[in-house]
Amino acid sequence: MPANNPQILGKGHSFEDLLLDRASLISDLRMHLGRLGQSYLFVGPSGSGKFFAAKAMAKGILCPMGGCGVCGVCVSVEDASHPDCTVVTRVSSTLSVEEARAVVSAASIAPAVSAHRVIILPEAHLFERAAPVLLKTLEEATTSTIFLLSAESIPSNIVPLASRCVRIDVPLPKKQEVFSYLLGLGIEPSAAEVATSISPNRLDRAYAFAASTDAQRAISLWSSVIDRLSDNPAELAVLCGDLESTLPSNPTSRARTHKRNSAKLQLDKDGVSQVLSKDQEAQLIRAERRLRSDVIRAGLESILKSVVQKGGSGEVTSETVGGVEELILTASAQLKRNGNETVLIRALVFGLSSLFF
Repeated sequence: MPANNPQILGKGHSFEDLLLDRASLISDLRMHLGRLGQSYLFVGPSGSGKFFAAKAMAKGILCPMGGCGVCGVCVSVEDASHPDCTVVTRVSSTLSVEEARAVVSAASIAPAVSAHRVIILPEAHLFERAAPVLLKTLEEATTSTIFLLSAESIPSNIVPLASRCVRIDVPLPKKQEVFSYLLGLGIEPSAAEVATSISPNRLDRAYAFAASTDAQRAISLWSSVIDRLSDNPAELAVLCGDLESTLPSNPTSRARTHKRNSAKLQLDKDGVSQVLSKDQEAQLIRAERRLRSDVIRAGLESILKSVVQKGGSGEVTSETVGGVEELILTASAQLKRNGNETVLIRALVFGLSSLFF
């Protein structure tokens, strides 16, 4: 699916793990598991973990122990290999009518090994033309089929679909919950701490940053900017080049191939190179842009922190600290406007140099 990475959490994650131990959300889902309905809609901002919430509920429905995380049922749900749990994927920016019809077919199949068949439909806000097809399926499905949808919002085209579901709101996680989540994935504490400071309430962005060695290297370099400043333009140009070269590429390894006058983006996965659709390419490019912006934003914060510390120890004057703050604010404003990153970095570095030399 060209959306959030649904495989970030691995084997051995229980019902509570998938919900990041958020007590109110755990209590809410347990209540519904005790009196199971036909369809549910998990609503929350991007990065809130609503897909994980749907996965947790699937485990709670199918696992004899309510989602222990370690039994064969839970592992197969996590691996997307359980015969009675289907995660619907799409190949374009919206779910097509043909893909919706495949859901209809899956919903009509009796459970193979469990009392229920669970169908997870992520990103329902992107269903558009497929919504009417799914609406009929939700209305006519057998009681053994449970639908778990997730969405960032409820646009007008899916309102009828949403009205057939029990709504469960999934709030953005707290900073400590994101940090614990990263540690649970095996991320080094230092990397998890930096990633959490950059994205304290977004699971997807925090993970993308923590898992990127390019991003980690970039932050280390940004932290040394003040010490590398010089009055030599050639040395400043080298510093700018170093900062630009360490900005992370897309979180997924990719390469471009050229055929005639067109260039197609490829996704290298498990040694297999797949040409992506325009919609998939656009999503990867947006993910790259977000991650690069996050790194620059973190770098700006590290520079300001370094200068404030130097000001506190008397190494630099208060006027210099104020000048650095103005440069950082200007760079942050340019970043919000999606300004040219190369121009931003060079203006910042040469501006900092003028304050110190």
